[in-house]
Amino acid sequence: MWTRHFLSTHHREDLVEIGEICISELVGNAIRHTVSPLVALTMHPNDGSPLFEVWDDSPTLPEFPKVVSFDDLEAESGRGLCLVKHLSRDCGTGPAAQDGKIVWFRL
Repeated sequence: MWTRHFLSTHHREDLVEIGEICISELVGNAIRHTVSPLVALTMHPNDGSPLFEVWDDSPTLPEFPKVVSFDDLEAESGRGLCLVKHLSRDCGTGPAAQDGKIVWFRL
């Protein structure tokens, strides 16, 4: 809902579906792979190339795959970061200013 509102407000309705998929993957990963229920989402217009950041309190940085592959179509997990990498213009990870990490993508 927040992603749709943000992109619509910034006249980027063309990116709503992709943004919702990518945010869903990153927030889902943050909830699934951390102990704390704290997750924060930050969105920046970024001169027409929207930037989304998902923070969680885990210091462990996930690795985006070097090659996007969807070989195992029956897999229950393991494709989220491939999907984000494939759909976004750019993506990455980094330590947060305080604690935890930020996983981000740009559309």
